[in-house]
Amino acid sequence: MLLGGGYDEEGVMRFGLAVQSIPARLAPEAVKRVLNHYIANRTAGEPFREYVMRFKVEFFRLATADLAKPMEIEPELYQDWGDDTAFSLQLGRGECAA
Repeated sequence: MLLGGGYDEEGVMRFGLAVQSIPARLAPEAVKRVLNHYIANRTAGEPFREYVMRFKVEFFRLATADLAKPMEIEPELYQDWGDDTAFSLQLGRGECAA
């Protein structure tokens, strides 16, 4: 999960900050948590990137830690939706990346 990518205050395009790896099937829950926190805690007119920089990576890592489950606990989370191919580190079918 990468957060906060976009133009910085000087107009330079920046990559998002790497928070942690989350199974693709749990990405919607991670996005929901982050957006709900943003809506509740942003300052007036604060862009998302600035909000992410203010709260720092460690906050988001802790907020989604339970979603970064090891494969041994719930192996079905590491299969792409509608696919019966297990997760692998090779790009392509079975990649399970979000």
